[in-house]
Amino acid sequence: MRALPPFLCSYYNLYLLCYMSNFKHAIVLLGHFFFAALFSLALIFFKERQSFDTAHYLFELINTKSFFIAHLRPIAVVSQILPLIGIHLNSSMVHLLMLYSFGDILYYYALFLLAIYYLKDIYCGLAIILTLCVAVTFSFFCPVTELLQGLALLPIFNTVLYRDFRFKKIVITFLLMILVFSHPLLFYPIAVLITYWSLEQRGSKTTFYIWLSFIIICILKFAMLDKYDQQKTFYPVVFNDYGQFKNLTDPDYLFLFLWMFILDLKALVILFILTLIILWKEKKVVIVYLSSIFIFLMIILCTHHFEVVTNYSERMLLPLTSLVVIPFTYGLQKLKGRVFLFASLSLCLLLAVIHINNLTKSAIPFTLRIQQLESICSSSRSLGLQKVIAKDENVEQVPFANTGWCTSIESTLFSSLKGADSCVSIAMQETHINRIKAQGTPLGSTSWIKWTEIILDQNTLNKQYFNFKNELYSSLINVSLDSISPAHSFQLKIDDKLVNYTNALKFIRVNLIADGDRVSTTNLEYQINFYKNNTQELSSTSHYKLESDFKNNVQQLLLVSQNDLNSADKLEVLITDIRNNRFAICKSELVLKK
Repeated sequence: MRALPPFLCSYYNLYLLCYMSNFKHAIVLLGHFFFAALFSLALIFFKERQSFDTAHYLFELINTKSFFIAHLRPIAVVSQILPLIGIHLNSSMVHLLMLYSFGDILYYYALFLLAIYYLKDIYCGLAIILTLCVAVTFSFFCPVTELLQGLALLPIFNTVLYRDFRFKKIVITFLLMILVFSHPLLFYPIAVLITYWSLEQRGSKTTFYIWLSFIIICILKFAMLDKYDQQKTFYPVVFNDYGQFKNLTDPDYLFLFLWMFILDLKALVILFILTLIILWKEKKVVIVYLSSIFIFLMIILCTHHFEVVTNYSERMLLPLTSLVVIPFTYGLQKLKGRVFLFASLSLCLLLAVIHINNLTKSAIPFTLRIQQLESICSSSRSLGLQKVIAKDENVEQVPFANTGWCTSIESTLFSSLKGADSCVSIAMQETHINRIKAQGTPLGSTSWIKWTEIILDQNTLNKQYFNFKNELYSSLINVSLDSISPAHSFQLKIDDKLVNYTNALKFIRVNLIADGDRVSTTNLEYQINFYKNNTQELSSTSHYKLESDFKNNVQQLLLVSQNDLNSADKLEVLITDIRNNRFAICKSELVLKK
């Protein structure tokens, strides 16, 4: 093909320059809108984002008025700055929850701005966006996930790694210290990125220095692991349990494990395939790319056993996002042509939109759990109680996370939204009370159960936010189901269609139809029971408070687990009145068709 005349070459280069500029501007605009959406979700779901570990961290911030660094993971401070400022300004509890919900999003947005406007690396900014999009759902509702916070910093580290400047060694060492100490699993994607970079170096002294620094910092990190991280990182060795190695020889499990990616991590699979296609001509890069993913999956298979993405398994798979996303954005820089670049932009936009939509749906079980805890707290206050005991199966019923250990902290935080004197602490019979009795620890009238291993004197709590009266924990378990109340006139109906949002969770839509007069929902709650052969009660949920008074028709979604549905042949929804512990207003049944 003949070369273009010089003047046409100049116009063609100018066209490419203008085109690339527009592409970059589109990515910047996408980033701003994406983080605006995340900030909006953080505000809308500020309660939902305080569950589990987050509630624990926030309690420590409030009670100690200082940073809380768990397991020697310093990156946790990035989400604690805003709430800590609020605590020292004596902000209300609702404002503290909002500030904490904003903290990690502000950190991610700051990394994006740093990549775009200071490092001037559009692909680094895109990698940060995709890191937060791909394979991230439950982690959004746990803004203290240090692993995700470290992974979001990896694109910055990767960009700095390829730059030459005066203080590069110092900056790289500093970033390595933060990243490696942020989470034990981060050593792996860091090593992979350094390997990619090393392929372009030829006997450089900087290469030797960076590898040596990385190895020394890793040795320090693993030598300083606390008991929790040591057990999690070296579980087979610590407990002499190598049973998960059989996963490698179980074809049925291997199929289910891979099928999990297709069902629950479609975006990750799509990016993996596209990256492989884009980088196919770069043999060394492709070898490192495939090897890094294969080795990581082997590590997971040898140490864990899961077939669906849950709150825990998602975190274990998070490093895969960086192993795929950063090579993908690297490959985009190699693409030329209008069609390919705009196709990649469209894909990134689609992933961002899908991610926001998924987060909205995924918030439902978190919302139901908060309603559940607030309902119990409201019931306890109506009985004049601040310290109560509930059944484990009534509270520990979220199928995607082990929630029981933090119930006392969560309930104390959420109940304090109505004021320090309105605090309610919910202890669980099996998880807390029975274990505390077994270890011979006395519970006095001033005792507050943080969790089984830690019982605090309530006088040590921050009185501005948590104020309990002196009383023993009282049981809410012995509740009678007799005496139908004639005060309420309405019908209860269950839709015969189950609403499926994820593989592990299902929801039942319940309709309440008033007979005419306005029905007051004060003291009214739902409960759902599962039966086998019409006689054996398999399990029961806790009580959900009705949200508002109604006159004609109201609907509510109730969370149920897949295991309960698979085991039962009938379910029953019960409306109860909690006044004076007297229940059973009306009920409705649904036969489950197998």
